[in-house]
Amino acid sequence: MIDFESYTLNPNELKLIRFDFNFKTSDAYDVIYESINKDEKNNISNITYKFPNTSSMVDDELYWDIILVDTEVLFYLENILVKYGVIYTITEMCDLYYKKSKKIKNEFILKIDEYIENLFDVDNILDRINEIGIDKINKFELSYLEKQSKK
Repeated sequence: MIDFESYTLNPNELKLIRFDFNFKTSDAYDVIYESINKDEKNNISNITYKFPNTSSMVDDELYWDIILVDTEVLFYLENILVKYGVIYTITEMCDLYYKKSKKIKNEFILKIDEYIENLFDVDNILDRINEIGIDKINKFELSYLEKQSKK
């Protein structure tokens, strides 16, 4: 079992994922949180505390979550949803983040930027570019490099 309290996202695998659900925000607690066991509650609490995320707040709209994850965290979250029969769809939002799309609130983009500022290192990204090529690094690495080049 992964210890999400001390877990750090793998910078090479970052994804911004939107989960859309078929129930309203006002029902989210009952549908998801009431179903899961104590360990899963602790893990989800650690994940949402540590990694940038945002959720729908309007009770009458369909519930959604957007969260910065890596492969391991995404796998864990999807397994919980499947285990409890929660119906969902996933949309990758990395390009929208990179383009600073209005579909993502600026405050949330800034939250992500602050997180990756502490996660990335220019030398590590440059080494990775030498290994795999610039066209294969993720949008977060690219955005970070662009910001560092403007300093």
